[in-house]
Amino acid sequence: MYEIKIRYNTTAKNSDDLHWRVLIDGKEFLARNVEINTPTYTTKDFIKEVGEKWHITTKSNSITWKGDVCIIN
Repeated sequence: MYEIKIRYNTTAKNSDDLHWRVLIDGKEFLARNVEINTPTYTTKDFIKEVGEKWHITTKSNSITWKGDVCIIN
C-alpha cells in the first residue's frame, strides 16, 4: 500500500502551472489536478530539504495518471 501526501505547490505562479505536489512513498510528482477517492486525513510532516509542511494524506494501492491528473482509488 502506498502512502500518498498532497500539498499545494507554492512555486506555481501561473494558471498553466502544476499546482499540486503529490508525494508517493516520498517521491515527488507534480499534478494539475488530484482526484482522491479514498479516506483522507491531515498530517504535519518534516521534509528534509524544506522543513515542516502540512499535507492531505491517504493510503492506496491504486494510483493512476491521466496526463497531469492524479487519480487515487
